[in-house]
Amino acid sequence: MKKKKIIFIMGHTNSGKTKLSLKISNFTPIEIINVDSTAVYKYMDIGTNKPTKKQLKEIKHHLIDIKEPTEIYSAGEFFYDANKSINNIFNLNKTPVLVGGTMLYFNILVNGFSPTLPKANYKIRKKIEKLSNIIGWNNLHNKLKKIDYKSWEKIHPNDHKRITRALEIFLITNKKMTKINDGFKNKLPYEIIQFSFKPLDKNILNLKINDRLEKMLKLGLEKETKKLFFKKNINKKLPSINSIGYKQMLSYISGELNYEQMKKKTIYATKKLIKHQITWLKKWKNINWLDNKKKMYNNQIKRIIDIINKKN
Repeated sequence: MKKKKIIFIMGHTNSGKTKLSLKISNFTPIEIINVDSTAVYKYMDIGTNKPTKKQLKEIKHHLIDIKEPTEIYSAGEFFYDANKSINNIFNLNKTPVLVGGTMLYFNILVNGFSPTLPKANYKIRKKIEKLSNIIGWNNLHNKLKKIDYKSWEKIHPNDHKRITRALEIFLITNKKMTKINDGFKNKLPYEIIQFSFKPLDKNILNLKINDRLEKMLKLGLEKETKKLFFKKNINKKLPSINSIGYKQMLSYISGELNYEQMKKKTIYATKKLIKHQITWLKKWKNINWLDNKKKMYNNQIKRIIDIINKKN
């Protein structure tokens, strides 16, 4: 018996993933699972560029607005939540289409998740953060090299979140994260068909990044950030408010940056994220590459629909 199919639509920020998935829904019964680590948070609509209320009504989306901004959402939680959503979609005789740009989440879906990894320990994370303020992230990254060479090889020096997690796991378990990950892993029992848009031309991408920010500002990113920050228990160190757009806007609201500095820093952070996403994608195996050119668009939609409708 052949495995059931699930579809990945990946790509860097601002590549057209949401638009493509909504087009597909016009031709075949699907439901969409969000694979964006910021879209899980409630009250954060503009800065995360979530689908509109109209779009959310037209096609069912899973794993959007499932967490309070004061909560922390782990990759492990995502793995189990995504698996549950996939099963629910199959029970409706529809195809799950997973859409987003959080490559770490896609990675654990493809390669599996170790159920033996410890839960986050926020006291230890605070200690690591304090140490980073004293010795700097580059030195912390070098410490990881001595503790867990394999993790060090895989984690970029600027990926503070993953450096923290690798060090945290070692401090909790006295074991290397890679050693734990080499053991038993939960894996999805499905055929995964992966699509990704090719990286856009640099000049076009820069224009789209600028346009995206201007649109968010006009829609009220400043007002949305103020509402978030003045909610009880929201602080700058939470992953929600520390995400691109909100972090820089909060620095503007608090007087740390002027308006133009806020815009420049947001654009810089977005470009940095996109570079990171492209690095992941270039190393990714078994990708069906998609072209964003208009003349190719309809053919590519047909290609995906044919794969979905092909009988198992």
